[in-house]
Amino acid sequence: MEFDQYGRIKNPNIPSTGPLDNYTHTRNHRTSSTFFLWDWFNDLVIGIGNLIATGTEYIISALAWIAIIGGGIWGIVQLVDVWTHHSFIAAIFITIFGGTILYYIFMFILGILFWVVSIGLAIIRYIFYNAYTLLLTILICGWLAWHNGSSSSSTAQREPVRSTITTEPTTRYRVTASTLNVRREPYTGSPVIGKLHRYDFVEVYSFYDGFAQIKYGGSKAWASEKYLELY
Repeated sequence: MEFDQYGRIKNPNIPSTGPLDNYTHTRNHRTSSTFFLWDWFNDLVIGIGNLIATGTEYIISALAWIAIIGGGIWGIVQLVDVWTHHSFIAAIFITIFGGTILYYIFMFILGILFWVVSIGLAIIRYIFYNAYTLLLTILICGWLAWHNGSSSSSTAQREPVRSTITTEPTTRYRVTASTLNVRREPYTGSPVIGKLHRYDFVEVYSFYDGFAQIKYGGSKAWASEKYLELY
């Protein structure tokens, strides 16, 4: 067994010209399509989250400019309207005093709007933090939807069914007169709202003072009792 100048065992197949500073070890890499898809999906979600994070400032700035431009246009329209219908002095007065008050009100509402938008964008940003947070959010939302649906169905099953339809008993009669007036109230001076003819059938609820309370046109009316016979 022979050693070279570097203290290594000599091998006739490897030249001993110097130290092996760079030694490359080759191995077989087994590519998994499952891990590849997962990494791609995770990178996609992270990219969306980063896009939302970098675009938050631009979105808020755009909303601010839209609100400022819209408020300015509305103020100019109101100023012209006051100038047209009243006077230039009134327009200047409203511009100075009313404009100052509206400015602070507008800035207060704008601050609340920015706060709400910022919180909403922050929540969306953390939902798209990575694939795990996105899937966890989907699972939570799905569970809440399923829980609310099952609670609603169980509550509906527990509640008794109450019928609000009541049927008032009637008796069937037949008209004996050639023409019978149908009145609104049970007296002869009541307005006539319709007519019945011989052999017409009517449903009678009750009798009062020589008149029969009948079912007429989906509601109750009155007709003379002596021109009705039990069928």
